[in-house]
Amino acid sequence: MQKYIFPILILFLFPILAIASNGEQSKLDENIAKHQNKIKDLSGTALLKAYSTITSQEKQNNPDTALHYFSLAITLLEKHTDLITESDLYTNIAWVYITKGKYELAQEHAKIALSKGKKASNYRRQHNATTALGAIALYTGDTGTGLNYFKQALEFSRLGKALENEATSLHNLAMIYTQLGDLDVALEYLTASRDLNLKINKDTAVAVTEAQIAEIYSLMENYEKAIPYLESAISTHEKTNNTFYIAKAKTILARTFRKLNRLDEAQMAIQQAMSILKSTGKGIHLRDELITSGNIYLEQKEYQQAITEYSKAMISAENVESDDEIQNIALGLAMSHWYLKNNDKALTLAKLSLKKAKKVKNKIAIEEVEARLSQIYASNKDYKSAYQHLLISAGLNETNRKNEVSEKNKQTENRFQTAKKEKQIELLTKDNELQLLELKQIDYERNLWFAGLFILLLSICFIIYRQKKKQQLVHDRANLMAELVEKKNQLLADVSHELRTPLSVLHLKVEALQHNLVKDVDASYNSLLQKIGEINHMISDIYQLAQSDIGALNLDIHSYNCFETLTAWSKEFAETIENNGFTWQESLNIPKDLSLKFDDDKIKQLLSNLIHNSIAYTDKPGRIAISVIILGNNLSMRIEDSSPGVAKEDLTQIFERLFRVESSRSRATGGSGLGLAICRSIIEAHQGSIAATNSKLGGLAITVKLPLLVE
Repeated sequence: MQKYIFPILILFLFPILAIASNGEQSKLDENIAKHQNKIKDLSGTALLKAYSTITSQEKQNNPDTALHYFSLAITLLEKHTDLITESDLYTNIAWVYITKGKYELAQEHAKIALSKGKKASNYRRQHNATTALGAIALYTGDTGTGLNYFKQALEFSRLGKALENEATSLHNLAMIYTQLGDLDVALEYLTASRDLNLKINKDTAVAVTEAQIAEIYSLMENYEKAIPYLESAISTHEKTNNTFYIAKAKTILARTFRKLNRLDEAQMAIQQAMSILKSTGKGIHLRDELITSGNIYLEQKEYQQAITEYSKAMISAENVESDDEIQNIALGLAMSHWYLKNNDKALTLAKLSLKKAKKVKNKIAIEEVEARLSQIYASNKDYKSAYQHLLISAGLNETNRKNEVSEKNKQTENRFQTAKKEKQIELLTKDNELQLLELKQIDYERNLWFAGLFILLLSICFIIYRQKKKQQLVHDRANLMAELVEKKNQLLADVSHELRTPLSVLHLKVEALQHNLVKDVDASYNSLLQKIGEINHMISDIYQLAQSDIGALNLDIHSYNCFETLTAWSKEFAETIENNGFTWQESLNIPKDLSLKFDDDKIKQLLSNLIHNSIAYTDKPGRIAISVIILGNNLSMRIEDSSPGVAKEDLTQIFERLFRVESSRSRATGGSGLGLAICRSIIEAHQGSIAATNSKLGGLAITVKLPLLVE
């Protein structure tokens, strides 16, 4: 049974390779021409992947072709880096060198493939590379290293969650344990592999694995357990219509039935196998089946039938010059003729069998043939020869038994050494991992120190920065307080100046009245009242600005129809302006149904201040105009007048309190000098804006923008 295991191992170590055809291999240039025709339109990454595919397809049957495209791919990789494809390429070439028997080169390329797979963090590629390394170790007789690599491959397949790769790795491990004679462990791995293939619906792989499980049970001489697995494998192959595998599985089943002495079932199974092979045109592969059929007929005592089957097998064996098979067939024919009393024929065939057994140095076969020759000579009453061959057989039996014990001991020792080496590798791996962890710990502690130092430096920098900011804040506060005090003092000086003039006039008029120096007393009283009104108006303006400064400027906001409200106000403004000798112009380009929320008293005060400012500073005869439009999301109201204008550098300052454009602070026009500042406070309280520009009429233009709050 052992001879059926190793070829299956090779099949699974090369899971994606096609079986080489029996025809003559094409020349290298013909192969290249064939592939070039397919890839002639490709370039870049697509061409690189095509090269990888070709190396995979050709690595076993046409290794030189694979090497050619590998060299082209390596050149292309200089421009198009692709770690995964590079790993695939090196793995493929590792298998090429395995095929060529150049194991050092194979190992070199497989290790490069593994490093590329690790760099790409691709577990599937690491699995493929370690599988190749395991095969190399196995072929060079280092079973322990091979076992370790296959276990690594299994781990990579699990990390990559690649169930098909995992099933292959389990199968490879089972085959190694079979070689080591540890059949129970091999059985566990094969069962796990079969279960995974069932899970991913790989029917052919399931059937092949079940046939191998049956082989393991046969090696354990537990033939009854082997039969259900063989029948299941046959059933699965029948579903996929894989006739070749059906025939081979039935051949193994026939041998198993024979071992159980269920000869009729054995003969039925082997005849079915041969019938299938003949129907598919694969009759040239019948030699193994013919030998099995002959063996069964021999045990059924159907000697003539056995001779017929053995004779057909002999012709085929002689054609391929298979000495091992010729020896086996000749012995079967010899025993068949012996049972039919054809002793001379039996003797001739037995001698042929002995000759071939000695040629192939099969001591077990020599022992068996010597024993059969003893029986044949005894039947011919040549007891001397019979005794000689019996002595030889007995001697060989003793030698073979010793060799068997020695082989078992050797196998046990090999298994022990393999386990020992595997444990050493495992301990070395763990030691390397421990050293790596220690290095990581050292790096961690060093990084922790660096981090602590960085945090300390950062904290110091933050404290210094914060201290500087606090100093800056104290300095800014001091400057602000100084500025506020200066402004306060300036405001008090300005207010004092503004109040001094009307108070001086009042003082003079009161003295004049006191000393009866005034001719028209009533006119003097009227003048006094006017000055008192101006002082009261200034005090009112100062109070209003103070309220605005502390956020206490109360707004009584309601919704108003803009067109109606502005029209009413315009009539009042027109009367005042015209009474003062100016021309009034009005332009209200807004919808008649536009509603807006605002404090009507405050907005009217704002516009009134602007109108009176124009009246006070515009030369007569002059023009004052109002224009209202919707501008974006604002209601834009512009009051403008004719000359004189305002210097450009003063336009941004006229809204400052008590600011006067002319150099002299006293004005014949009167006024508190706070009107425009009040206007700004009112519009800002409404979240609007106010700005001054030169008017096209030649004077000043003030534009007020009030946000639209349309109901």
